[in-house]
Amino acid sequence: MPDDPFSELFGMLHNQMKERAQAAIDGNWVTAELGTMTDNMGLKLDRFKYVIDDYLLSHHLTLAEPYMTQTEVDGHHADPIGGTHSHQVITPPQLLPLHPGDRVLAVPVNGGQDFVIVARVVPRG
Repeated sequence: MPDDPFSELFGMLHNQMKERAQAAIDGNWVTAELGTMTDNMGLKLDRFKYVIDDYLLSHHLTLAEPYMTQTEVDGHHADPIGGTHSHQVITPPQLLPLHPGDRVLAVPVNGGQDFVIVARVVPRG
């Protein structure tokens, strides 16, 4: 039996924490990946050589383009006849659906078996 089992346990835990901290600094623990949308709308991650066709998307990246709004007029104000009509709205660039060539941030889930695209990323400025 060791002279001081607590010192031995502390030494083991300390070494494991140092190794894990260094692995995180070196980028060996992947928490998110940068990627690019391919021509066929596959996901090509920067650090994975194959295109991923089966992935999940944050809902805001699936919105339709262009936006249309439905307006109902009651006949008392600007339109004496009343009724409904549509207006096209300029889609803010942040809400555009994904297109080929877009850079994206993807997060691995289910132990790295699946990826969720959480955002489109763009250069600063």
